[in-house]
Amino acid sequence: FKEVLGGEVVGRKCYEVIHGAKSPCEFCTNKYIFGENLGKTYVWEHHCRKKNQCYKCIDKAISWPGNKYVRFEIAIDVTKYKLIEEKLMEREELFRSIVENSHDGIAIINGNYQITYANDELSNILGYPKEEIVGQDFRKFLANECKALFTNRKLCTQVRLHEGEDKVVSEYKLKIVRKDCEEREIEVRAVTIRDARSHIRTIAQVLDITERVKLEMERNLFEKRLSELNVYAQRLNDAKTIKEIYRLALDAMEKTLGFEYASILMVEENFLKLVACRGYSKVFFLKLPLTGERGITVKAAKTGKTVYVPDVRKDKAYVRGGEEILSELATPMKVGRQVLGILNAESRKPAAFKEEDKKLLEILASHVAIAISNLKRREKLSALNVYGRRLNKAKNIEEVCTKTLDAMQRILGFKNVDFFLVVGKKLRLLKTRGLSFTPKLALPLDGDRGITVIAAKTGKSIIVPDVRKEKAYVNGGGINKTLSELAVPIKIGNRVLGVLNVESEKLAA
Repeated sequence: FKEVLGGEVVGRKCYEVIHGAKSPCEFCTNKYIFGENLGKTYVWEHHCRKKNQCYKCIDKAISWPGNKYVRFEIAIDVTKYKLIEEKLMEREELFRSIVENSHDGIAIINGNYQITYANDELSNILGYPKEEIVGQDFRKFLANECKALFTNRKLCTQVRLHEGEDKVVSEYKLKIVRKDCEEREIEVRAVTIRDARSHIRTIAQVLDITERVKLEMERNLFEKRLSELNVYAQRLNDAKTIKEIYRLALDAMEKTLGFEYASILMVEENFLKLVACRGYSKVFFLKLPLTGERGITVKAAKTGKTVYVPDVRKDKAYVRGGEEILSELATPMKVGRQVLGILNAESRKPAAFKEEDKKLLEILASHVAIAISNLKRREKLSALNVYGRRLNKAKNIEEVCTKTLDAMQRILGFKNVDFFLVVGKKLRLLKTRGLSFTPKLALPLDGDRGITVIAAKTGKSIIVPDVRKEKAYVNGGGINKTLSELAVPIKIGNRVLGVLNVESEKLAA
């Protein structure tokens, strides 16, 4: 989303970021998803003037921590499909112009339903040489289900209904069977006329629309699957456990996306671990190092981008499982830039996945990532509430310090944590975790050294993505590889009692 719109978007108004407007959009769809429409899904199309692109938007209000609802929107770039649709319409108009000048499939049929003339293009459409077309009953080339539309009785009835008219125009969408037995979709514009002797003949202009029908069917299928994924999004967000999220994700991959083999791998420290799978004949263990080169899924996790391998036999990174797999599609589950894990699909067919499969799996991966992130947030809040109740029972500052550092490591997942306490005019390091010892460190509060001192003096949390660029940074904890730091003041009202500090060996951690 940031890459499409550019710049920081979190916290800004949607109409300002997306449309460059100073006030809410006149076409805002909030009224269709909130209030009496709460729980309903609203689907609409929008042309973004700012990006000059068309989007298909799927909106729904979803529950959010804090007993409130927020607007959840999926905006899919359908510019390509719109252009395809426009091109198809242009093609139809061009066809009609050409047909009127007899440059497309043309057949002349007499009153006995025999083809008396066929041009080269009709020969190409039907797959027969012209000499095998002329003289034949036109119904010979129709698929069986279409022949019932043109029985002798029905054709005679049509003639009687239009008796006295000089010209009758009819349009049909039919199926033909070519000489090679392939079925094709055609669109026919038939003009039936009477000559001076009242002899009837029909001029049929024929267009092969097989590819257009396929595109329409693919688009309809894409929209159906997309709508089903939107339902899964709500169910994923309501999941109570991580196992329930895994089950729902695999259900969507199998039942909605139709993947033969599906698996979920999660990032655990420096490894990518298989946590759930579906479709495989055997349950197997898989744990791949993220620092290595083995695994299509590892490649997706390291790049943060979907990786599609049409033929795994030609990719050295492929790790063979328990089936005769030939193609693989791996999509990262991300929150911002952080990769939480991988949704992986495999098939025993080469080149089994299409661009639509890739887009839909990426949408599902986004839903799953949000659900996992929300679940972890809820679990952390619940654990912190328990910690708060236990903290109130602490008998001394040493116990407060120990319980707090425990929570920072076990609940929040930080590795290197410090507890600073304001003692007089100094900020003293009381205890640290992540090191084998607690160094003696006391920083003057009236000085300029220490990220923690800045937090204590301002009473505000300080995030330093790269401590190498911060002059105030003090390497007093003995962690030589520290690259980023987070310092949060401990306050009662406006009074700062101390600082909780976190350090990491990663940039912008």
